[in-house]
Amino acid sequence: YTRTLEEKKYKAAILENDCLKAVFLPELGGRLWKCYDKKAGRDIVYENDAVIFANLGYSNVWFAGGVEFNVGMRGHSAFGCRSLFTRKLEGVHGNDILQMYEYEEKRGVVYCINATLDGDKLVIRPEVHNVSGSDTYMYWWSNIAVAQTDNTRTFVPTAHSYITSYREGGYYILHKEIPFIEGKEISTCASAEEAIDYFYDIPKENKKWICSLDENGQGLLHTSTNELIGRKNFLWGQNAGGRHWNEWLTVGRDYYEIQAGLLKTQFEHCVMEKDTSISWTEVYKGIDIGTNEGEFFSVCDKISACLVDAEKEAKLFEVKNTCPLWYLGGGSGYIASLYRGKNICEGFEFPKESVGKARQFYVDLFDGKDVEADICTDFTSDIKVIEFLRNKKNKNWFEDYILALGEFEKDNVEAAYELLKKSVDKKRHYLNLTALALYEDSIYHNREKAYILVNEAIKQRPDYYPLACVYGEIAIRAKKYEEFCNFYENGCESIKESGRMKMYVSQCYCCRDMLDTAESYLNEKLVVPDVREGEYSMSNVWVMIKRKRLAEKRGVSAETLTDIEVLKEYPVPYSIDFRMHPIKIGG
Repeated sequence: YTRTLEEKKYKAAILENDCLKAVFLPELGGRLWKCYDKKAGRDIVYENDAVIFANLGYSNVWFAGGVEFNVGMRGHSAFGCRSLFTRKLEGVHGNDILQMYEYEEKRGVVYCINATLDGDKLVIRPEVHNVSGSDTYMYWWSNIAVAQTDNTRTFVPTAHSYITSYREGGYYILHKEIPFIEGKEISTCASAEEAIDYFYDIPKENKKWICSLDENGQGLLHTSTNELIGRKNFLWGQNAGGRHWNEWLTVGRDYYEIQAGLLKTQFEHCVMEKDTSISWTEVYKGIDIGTNEGEFFSVCDKISACLVDAEKEAKLFEVKNTCPLWYLGGGSGYIASLYRGKNICEGFEFPKESVGKARQFYVDLFDGKDVEADICTDFTSDIKVIEFLRNKKNKNWFEDYILALGEFEKDNVEAAYELLKKSVDKKRHYLNLTALALYEDSIYHNREKAYILVNEAIKQRPDYYPLACVYGEIAIRAKKYEEFCNFYENGCESIKESGRMKMYVSQCYCCRDMLDTAESYLNEKLVVPDVREGEYSMSNVWVMIKRKRLAEKRGVSAETLTDIEVLKEYPVPYSIDFRMHPIKIGG
């Protein structure tokens, strides 16, 4: 993806009545994209003005806005930009129910998002079914984007919060009494200087809800049944990096997130026992109490008077009739069923038609056909499929590669390493060479050996961007600065135009003390479309270059200069500043 916007159509599943219009995007992870309150004439969740992809998710691509449903592993779901099976159910009470579901093979669960309308309320009932055959870890957070103004406030029925701040390489967590921290009232979202998480510690006996209100007392009230005990507030903050991220992900309107999860914080997982299921009910409702001004707990009392009983809304998901599938998800559920000899989860359909070309190998393998996986074949985490593949005779290099990644995923580090070497012995392909290079670099810290391997790989596919990224990172760690510069200067146009490649080559020229050339690549005009959340690379390279400039200017050694001294003289330009927690200068 790039930073260029163009029109594109997405399939939408729409629930609508006289009060609400709720728009879901089944091909983008089932995202609730829009929820419009017709009578109030306003959106109750933040509808972004564009789908702007950025590097924040497990699969890189992620986008801001609406309500995102995250399952299985901590962070933005790998299914956030993937298709879900989608169909309509007819409810016993005469209501239409939208159902979107998928098989998540990493945890071995089928998860499902059911949604319906009840007057002015959007009611959502997620389900998670452990079909893995063993206990598995589970995680769920519903991330709700809401509009942020200078006076937006967040309210939660608690006097305590776990507070998380970010630093490069880690997190810091404190348990604090709220709403005042160090004399500052934290409920006003714009008061946050830096990116921050508030994981609200709601007492067990309290109703579980969170509410965002603008200065007119209008906003969103989210409540749930007690299974969803966690509530969170995520703010980008008002420093340059946070402001930049907010602008990077949207088109001109600020947002923040209120969230709801299965546990108190996003650093925890619960254990789902084998063959068990969990479900809960969430209610999304517009609210108007006239103003958001007032003492925190007094406003909480006003909001409490507007609460809906989420338990009573659960009856809306009693099903009378199931309609045919309207949209297909991926093929992993069908393959998992095939290898187990039965449908993996009763009540959910995983048709053969969902198996695309990338997973057809696993179907053909099970059918006993003489087939070989190739670089178009998807990887698998499914234990039954892995076991079947392991018993295949005359495995080719790519099949050993698949097995290696499967072993690595289970933390069988040495077994994975041996399989990678076995794969390379069969065929020295840029994919297995790159994997082995990453192994040598990140596991064994053998920089020279890693570079030799990735250098061989890049010669096979010098135009392949993901490989070029790995090559750049390993080359820099191995101090092969001149070699990477030569690769870049002789590269194809797509490589030479890449912002990330320019950042790497700038660092290499800086390390070669060619500062003018380094600055020609990294400056306020540099754009890196796939900058990662929490990545400080551009700022770090800026400081590296300017440290040497300041040392020249003062006639001292660069090593004697602190980052604060450098940044006082040469502040990081806003256009390349994505630091959510920068070093404080002065004060």
